[in-house]
Amino acid sequence: MKLKFIKYHIFPITLSLLLIYIIGVFIFDSKPDKVEHIKGNQEEATRIQANYSNGIQGEINFVSSLLNKNDICFLGSSEFGNPALKLYPYDFLKDSLNMRVFAYGHAHHQCFSIYSQLVANQQELKNANICIMLSPSWFITEGTNIEAFIEFVPENYLKRIIHSPLVSKEEKLKIGEYVYNHFDLINEPTLSLTYLANLYKYRNYPFFEKWVNLYKSKISDIKYDIKLLPKTTPIQTSKSLIKKELKEEYLNNIKSNQIYVNDAYYLEYLSTKEHSYEPSIIEDKLFKNRTEFKDFTLLVNLLKKNNCNASFIFQPLNNYHYNGIEKFKPLKKEILSLLKKNNFPIYDLFSLSKKEFEPGVLNDIMHTGEYGWTKINQFIYDTYYKTLSK
Repeated sequence: MKLKFIKYHIFPITLSLLLIYIIGVFIFDSKPDKVEHIKGNQEEATRIQANYSNGIQGEINFVSSLLNKNDICFLGSSEFGNPALKLYPYDFLKDSLNMRVFAYGHAHHQCFSIYSQLVANQQELKNANICIMLSPSWFITEGTNIEAFIEFVPENYLKRIIHSPLVSKEEKLKIGEYVYNHFDLINEPTLSLTYLANLYKYRNYPFFEKWVNLYKSKISDIKYDIKLLPKTTPIQTSKSLIKKELKEEYLNNIKSNQIYVNDAYYLEYLSTKEHSYEPSIIEDKLFKNRTEFKDFTLLVNLLKKNNCNASFIFQPLNNYHYNGIEKFKPLKKEILSLLKKNNFPIYDLFSLSKKEFEPGVLNDIMHTGEYGWTKINQFIYDTYYKTLSK
C-alpha cells in the first residue's frame, strides 16, 4: 500500500516539481537581465512633491534630491502643502538664503514607506542630506498602510530593490514580508510585488527560493541618468530666523476657542452644529502596537549604514486638545535614545505636558503653523549650512 502511494502520488508530484524547476531554469536563466535607463534633468521649479503622480519626472526629482549633495531632501506627511502657509523651508530657505530644499510626502507617508524609498535608492544615499519630520501620531497606528506603500513606492523602485547589489537580502526580505502580509489587499499585484512576497514566503525553502529567484530575469533593472542642477552657495546669516511676532499674531487671531487652534479648523472639525467640542483621549491600548517604532528603527539603521547626513524634527501634538499625551513618555525616550546613539541631530518640539507646550507652534491639533516653521527653518539652517557651503 505504501509503495503504491509513493509510486502513484509522491513520485509524480516530485517529478512534476523537478520538471517545473528545470523548465524554469531553461526559460528564465537563458534570458539576461534587462536594464532600463531613465534619463532626465533635475528641476529647479519643483520644491515640493506629494507623491509620484507626475510619473518618471517625480522619480527623477526624488532621486536627484538624494544624489545632489547640495540639496536637502525633506521628508514628511500631512504637515506639507497647506497653501495658507508661506514659511515652509522649501520656500523660505530657498528664497531667503539660497538653500535648496526638496520636500516630499503627504498624509500617511510614514516610516516604512520612507524606508522603502531610501532602500530602493541606496546607491544615492551616501552623504545625502536628509531631514525627516516625525509625527507622534504615527507611533500609535498600525504602521504604513498598504495604500500608502503602493503610492509612495513606485514600480521602478521595487525593481531597484530587487536588483541592486547594495540592497541586502535582509532588506529585501523585510520589504517582502510587508508585501506578503498585505498581499490580499493589493489589486492586480505586479510581478515585482509578487516576486518580493514569494521571496519572503519561501525564504526557508532553498529549493523553492531558488526557483523564485529565477523570475528576476523577467524583471528589468532601473538605472537613472540624471543631469543635476549646478551647485549653489547658501547665504550666511547671523540673524535669528525665528519670528516671534508670528506667534503673537496667531494667538491674537483666535476667537472661537481656548485650545490654541485656528478658528477655521476649530469650527469646521472640532465644534460644529452637529457636535460640540470634545477633547481627544489617547488610550493605553494604542501603545501595544510597536510596528511604527520597529519601522523607525529600520529607517535609522539604514541612514546610519549609508553615512547619511540625517536629522529629525519631532513635531508636537496639541496638549490642550489631547488628554493622555504623557503616556508617550517611554516611547519618546526610546526614539530620542536611538537617535542620540546614532548621532543624528533631533529638534524635539514634542511636549508631554501643557506646561512644556508652546501655544502658537501648531496651526491646529497636530500640524505646524507659521511660527513653528520659522523655528524649524532655524534648525535646518543650523544643521546644514556648513555642509552645503563646502
